[in-house]
Amino acid sequence: MPIAATASDDSVRATLNTLLAKQRAAQLRDGAPSAAIRIDRLNRCIALLVDHRSEIEAALSADFGARSSHVTAFADVAPSGGTTPSQYPRWFISRSGRMSC
Repeated sequence: MPIAATASDDSVRATLNTLLAKQRAAQLRDGAPSAAIRIDRLNRCIALLVDHRSEIEAALSADFGARSSHVTAFADVAPSGGTTPSQYPRWFISRSGRMSC
């Protein structure tokens, strides 16, 4: 049985639809970003994860009920912080100038 939508659900839905419409318009207007811009964005994302590691670990521990900071560091932060799996998108973009899905 579906859960009835509330007024706040409608507000969230409207907000998300507005944001998605803005993103869609920007993509249609600007096209795909250059390889340099995508690499810069990946680097900034990784820096955010590394710089806020402690906060991420605390939040996940609170969400999951005493989740070990070591597990979070190993499973969630480290793979995104410049180790081999996260270096691949940057390598691929710089090599090919594009990123495929």
